[in-house]
Amino acid sequence: MKKFKTFFVAFLLAVSSLFVLATPHAFAATKTWDGGGSDNNMTTGANWNGDSAPTAGDDLVFPANISDKTITNDFSAATSFNSITFSGTASQDSDYTISGNSMTLVGGITHSMTGSFNTIATISMPLILNGTQTFTNAGNLSLSGTLNLGSSALTISGAGSTTLSGVVSGTGTITKQGSGDLEVSGDNTYSGATTVSAGNLIMKHANALGTAAGATTVASGASLFFIKATGDATVTEPLTLNGSGSNAFTGVLDVGTAYNQSGTIVIPYPLTTFSGAITLGSNISVSAGARNGKFTGAISGNFTISLVETSTGTFEIASSSNGSATANKVLSPPTKTTNYSDNSPSTNITVNTNETAVVTGTYGAVSVNYGGTLKGTGTVGIVNLYGTIAPGLSPGCLTTGDLNLTDTATYEFELAGKTACTEYDQIKTTGAVAADGTLSITLLNNFKPVIGQKYVIISNDGSDAVSGTFNGLAEGATIELGDTSFKVSYVGGDGNDVELTVLAGAPATGFKLLQANPVVTAAVIIFAGLGILLVARRYSKLFSRN
Repeated sequence: MKKFKTFFVAFLLAVSSLFVLATPHAFAATKTWDGGGSDNNMTTGANWNGDSAPTAGDDLVFPANISDKTITNDFSAATSFNSITFSGTASQDSDYTISGNSMTLVGGITHSMTGSFNTIATISMPLILNGTQTFTNAGNLSLSGTLNLGSSALTISGAGSTTLSGVVSGTGTITKQGSGDLEVSGDNTYSGATTVSAGNLIMKHANALGTAAGATTVASGASLFFIKATGDATVTEPLTLNGSGSNAFTGVLDVGTAYNQSGTIVIPYPLTTFSGAITLGSNISVSAGARNGKFTGAISGNFTISLVETSTGTFEIASSSNGSATANKVLSPPTKTTNYSDNSPSTNITVNTNETAVVTGTYGAVSVNYGGTLKGTGTVGIVNLYGTIAPGLSPGCLTTGDLNLTDTATYEFELAGKTACTEYDQIKTTGAVAADGTLSITLLNNFKPVIGQKYVIISNDGSDAVSGTFNGLAEGATIELGDTSFKVSYVGGDGNDVELTVLAGAPATGFKLLQANPVVTAAVIIFAGLGILLVARRYSKLFSRN
């Protein structure tokens, strides 16, 4: 009997110990936000179903179609909750914003809200991860606060668009899965490895992938983009690139460039330099979008590196130790000419590097990338010029809408006579004119401009003034071209045209000389008057003698 009692007591103690160990999980609850309180604080019970606020360890659910979607985490900093879920079908605006004190997460985040209304979930409070977990996103999930991985392994999956704009720290790792996009824009300090298993990882900072201590691996079928609006950038992250056509993608991603172009790195035209080691697992393709790219780190893996034909920039291989099957060189898009002769005003045109677009028909907006050229005698809409514009077909006139010449643009002006459109180039604009970039003048057929001759090189309709000036050419500046010089004016023609006036060149004759040179005209008049006076006096003396 005594032995039985001893055994029974031991059994009860063992069972009770299991309940004690299980207590945190046994009493964890799912709390659903309804925003029914008088404030938006998470500690207010009336804001939750059942009018009971959550406690540490609970799962937090934020459903669609709640009126109060701006939430403040006023729990003590770093209070731990199991998970956050955004769910339901939105029949009204269901954008959520959660801010406030930091929160520790154990079981990850799920964003599964659907519907035709807005379902953006924004978490701006700092997050601290405790243990391996997954952020599953089928919509738009934005984490703008800091993210401390600790030593945890974080997986981001789903078909949605996830943004990490705050600084990511810790020693943990990040794995990108699913077909969606992951955009990372912080000056991140995490030291763990990054793996892009599927979908697209979009870098918006040179340190987006953390420190160089943790290398990044891009799997076959996945893509890595680098996007930065201005300025050069150096990425020190070591990269392992696997799978033909699904590797490192660098540069500013232009409108119309698809993320899912298998076999594309998309990089105007600052430079992105990859100085970390590059390990090739197969032949790869790179692409320069609105930015040039460069490999300077050691390259291993006897595979080829090629440039996607639709690139708008160049990609240079300048490896310190190049073990690939492609020698150090500059990869450039192939040279080609594309003719546009149709009447298609709703069709827009993009002109890439090493491409010449010859427009003789009617088209919509035109974007000319660095290294591209627009020419022809047709009519187009708004022109955004990073490359070259050469109106006509040597020479001739091109009609545009708004004309925006950026600082990398070049206007190639050809001059062979005094008549616009047949003997010299002219851009006829029906919108605003922004002049920047370089003006280049070429004299054709040994033509010698006459002093005083004027050429309207941009005919600006209406009364709107030209904004900006060509590089180094302020109003009234002089351009020297051999023994010919021109004065540039942005208030020429009928008052708002860009006009060149010949200051030195072939001498004018007759009345044209007098028109072009008022000083000479005055001198001629004075000397003619003196001559007439002398003749008159001589004849006066002769008549007086008689």
